[in-house]
Parts: sequence; structure tokens; C-alpha cells
Amino acid sequence: MHSTKRGIVALISGVLLLAAASCGRSGLPPAQSFSGDSSAQIMSVSWSPDGRRIAAGGYSGAVRIWNVIRAAQDRVLDLRAGPILRALWSPTGHRLAVVTEKRLELLDTETGNVVRSLETSSLVYGLGLSDIAWNHDGRRLATAGWLDAAVRVFDGASGREVSVLRGHREGASTVAWSPDDHFLASGGMVGDGTIRIWDPARDKQLELIDAHTNNWLAVAWSPNGDALAWHGYSDPVVHLWDTVARRERLTMHQRYGEAALSWSPGRGQLVTVDESGILRLWNARTGAEDDSLGSESSQFTVVDVASSPDGGRLAVAAGGRITVWEVATRGIQYLDVSHATAQSELLHIAWSPDGAWIAGGFVDGSVRLWQLARTR
Repeated sequence: MHSTKRGIVALISGVLLLAAASCGRSGLPPAQSFSGDSSAQIMSVSWSPDGRRIAAGGYSGAVRIWNVIRAAQDRVLDLRAGPILRALWSPTGHRLAVVTEKRLELLDTETGNVVRSLETSSLVYGLGLSDIAWNHDGRRLATAGWLDAAVRVFDGASGREVSVLRGHREGASTVAWSPDDHFLASGGMVGDGTIRIWDPARDKQLELIDAHTNNWLAVAWSPNGDALAWHGYSDPVVHLWDTVARRERLTMHQRYGEAALSWSPGRGQLVTVDESGILRLWNARTGAEDDSLGSESSQFTVVDVASSPDGGRLAVAAGGRITVWEVATRGIQYLDVSHATAQSELLHIAWSPDGAWIAGGFVDGSVRLWQLARTR
């Protein structure tokens, strides 16, 4: 496979020069680059649900919203609350949740106005958020707190706090909604050693699971919600909890620590990427390794891993390129980003909603887009 390039993009003295020979299937020029504050160090990139805008934030403390159709900046939102750690568009497109060192901001994406602002000082132990997650219809926003060890749920429209779930001893590192949005799974920070499943509508903890590790944790629900997978940071073991039988179903072992995990839709397979960039497909019923892609002889430090919106592909940024794995067909595409990474370090990648584009955030404050070749 190869990446498609039909346009010429040049960045000269921070000014965007774009010459597009033609447009791709989603109406976007085949290559784009947006420049902002050179000190920004983009830590988070999020696409709007309609694929027309990108929100990016980093160390400058400002969120820049770019219109990718017009190749122009819509607005700059200077929150003056320290570095932007995470910006996440709601599924409705009407709200943008922004996590800074000092606050959680809920923004109206049309006006740029702050709908709700939670100061660190407004909570007894401080906010200290480590993760946020919108539910699938955008009506609820869940947060994981590493300072107060609480999982909180907010109304997506008003920002009103509707639930506080306490139980983690050493902070919560991650939070994820079940496919039907009825339940939340959370994983603990270093030293906590637990996975918890909650019913936020009743403010009730349903499961307390021994994570078998004291590292900070990542979790992923199966597509139908019958299983929950987790792993500890850099641990070479992935665990699977059966949510119906309410017991640990199996464990999967490999040589290197895990960098990411997700599920292949409709195939009952768990997909993992280890720290060397090797992708593995696991049978979620037996724990057997069905297949793998990649080689231990060509190891690179994994910068970031992102799953496509439909769950069918994984993008792995490492070694001056983005490798896109097509899980069902075992197909591979390589996006050569070495020219961009020679100019600045790549920090974060994000898929467009239609799966046709990948955006990357860089240390120099720029956001760059690559188009994927058609594979179906």
C-alpha cells in the first residue's frame, strides 16, 4: 500500500502555502498543514464529528480550531489555565471538553464561550484529571481523577455534575463507557491495582477487580459489552474479564509491554500493540494468538497509537512513519512522515471520523494531515 499525495504543502516563516491539484473524496485537499504558536507542543488533536474542523491544544495554553475544508483557522481560545492536556469533541459536535493543568472547561464550539469551568480549587482535593470520555450520544462526560481518586460524570449540555463515584485508593487513570452507555469502567493509578465497573445512574460500584499489577491501567470494552480487557503500563500481560460470568476469563502473555489495546469489530478478537510496534490478534474465547504483524528485528519507539472510528484499523506512529494495519485483511499502509518529523517531533495522532485522514500534532505547534489510500 502507499499513501496518496496530490497536493503540495509548504510552510515558510509560519505562513501556510497550499497548492492543491485536486480534492479527496471527503472534499479535503489531499495534504494540509496548519501552523500555530511555535511553542505550543501539540499534545491533543480532536476532529469534529462532521470531519470539518480540528481542535488542537498544547503547552501554549490555547486551543486552536481549524476549518479543514477552508484550510483556515476559525478561532483561538486562550484559556489561560496552563498547558492543554486533552481536548475532546463531543459526539454531537456542540461541545468541546478541554483538560488543562488547572481546570476542566466545557466549551460551546459554535461561539467559543465557556459553558462550564471547574477550577482545581473547587474540588476538595483538586481536580487532577488523567482521562475524560464522552458517552456515545454526547449527553454525558466522564472524568478520571488522579488527585481525588474519583470518577465523575457531568451533563454534556450544561456541565452540571450528576454523579461522583469513589473507590479507587490511589487515583483513577482511565475511564471508558460500555457500548450501551449504561456502565463505566475505570482503572487505577500506580499503586491502586484495581479495575472497577460502575452503574453511574445509581452511583453504585458493581465490580471490584484485582488488576494483578500496580502500574497505571488502560481498559477497553468488547463491541457487545460482554468482556472488558485491561493491561498495566508496560506490562506484557493483557487480562480479560467476562462481564456476564463476572470472573476473569483469561490472560494473554507476550515478550514486550503493551502500548495499546482495542477490539476488532464483529470478529471476537482483541487487538494489541506492544512497545516494539508489533500488532497481535488474540482469540477472546481461547486466549490464543491468531496472528501478528510486524517484526521484532525492526523495533522503534512507539510515539502514539490510534484506533480508527470503526475499529477496523490501527495507526501506529513510530520510526518516522505511521503504519496503518487493516485488521480484517492484514493489509498495511505506510505514511512516510519522516520529512515532517525531521523538522519537528510528532507527539499525537488522530483519525478523521470517516477514516480517510490521519492528523498529527507536532512539537513546533503545527498540525499536519495525511490522506489514506483506499483499501476497499
